[in-house]
Amino acid sequence: MSSLRPFVSIAFVALLAAAARAQSGCTVNGITTSDFGSSCGQLALTFDASSCQLVATITPGSAMSIDFLLVGMEQSVPLDLPSPPFPAGCKLLVAGAPIPLVDHAITVPPIPQLVGQSVDLQGVSLSIQIPPTIPPTSLFNLTTTQGVHLTFN
Repeated sequence: MSSLRPFVSIAFVALLAAAARAQSGCTVNGITTSDFGSSCGQLALTFDASSCQLVATITPGSAMSIDFLLVGMEQSVPLDLPSPPFPAGCKLLVAGAPIPLVDHAITVPPIPQLVGQSVDLQGVSLSIQIPPTIPPTSLFNLTTTQGVHLTFN
């Protein structure tokens, strides 16, 4: 299975990018998650079976933030990110493609083959500092979260 993970991750990204909204009949009943690594933020994931959506909350975040998930595979060696623009301790834990979060959610396509598949995720948030800090340190704040192994049930 591990030799197929890169292909499963790429296929998962392609399926999510192509699915604007789930049609009828969500084929995923839930998710199982386990965290790995640590960074400067926190990612919480839930699954809403009624809308077939993976709901993600990234903290710290703000109303003026653009959030997305890196979807791919856990990196064998985490990459320390520079401060600034990242807060101290931020790490890149997942090598993958970014998927934007719209209203903090991603619609999971109704594809039965997703059940039992796993993917690694990491949240990234770009927030705008309003009002800017005095003295100005940065107008933007970038945050990364811990990594999450996610399996569809």
